[in-house]
Amino acid sequence: MTSVNQLPDRLYSVRELWALGYGSKNSIRARIHEGAVPAVRVGKTLKVRESDLRYLAVPVEPAEEASA
Repeated sequence: MTSVNQLPDRLYSVRELWALGYGSKNSIRARIHEGAVPAVRVGKTLKVRESDLRYLAVPVEPAEEASA
């Protein structure tokens, strides 16, 4: 539910997420189908809310430097 002062989240298609570098179209679809990324279906198109993009961006821990 959105309040009067709050706009609804932008919806991104799988193609848009691919173009933005969130992974391949197949890997994005797979993450949606396995339940790792919430999505909605608009017609035949899967859409991901902007607030759910954090589920696609997985943080990477920096590698420890090898001692010389």
